[in-house]
Amino acid sequence: MLSHELEEPDLPRKYVSIFDRWIGKENYGQLDCKNDAERAERNERLLSHWAKVFDRTPVFRLADGKVKLETDRESFLDVCRFRPDKPGFEFAFVLIPELGAYYKEEWDDTNVVWYSDEVTVQPLFDWAVECGLHVLDDWRAP
Repeated sequence: MLSHELEEPDLPRKYVSIFDRWIGKENYGQLDCKNDAERAERNERLLSHWAKVFDRTPVFRLADGKVKLETDRESFLDVCRFRPDKPGFEFAFVLIPELGAYYKEEWDDTNVVWYSDEVTVQPLFDWAVECGLHVLDDWRAP
């Protein structure tokens, strides 16, 4: 059964982030926004990427143990929108078949993308850069 708690796919991964590098434990303070304007700016960049994905390719969301084609843009963006009190089980987790990818919202302004083929998924990463985001390699890679 599919659920939001689906085990991580056994696929290569990269990350879409507001940060241009891995922060590391010594710099965790950088995860916190200095003020409301910084939080709003981070939110706008991340949400603009979710919007671009929705506008350019069909997306399916995992919710309540089911896979659902997203057809309502505003409803989809509402699910993807940052909320400081959003519990992890409400984080967006979408399937993007045309790009061979899973895309999952995370708590630290860095989202994870699992993909089957780097060439096929490249538009997702290009759109991230267009939105002022950065694409990071898997921190676990050698």
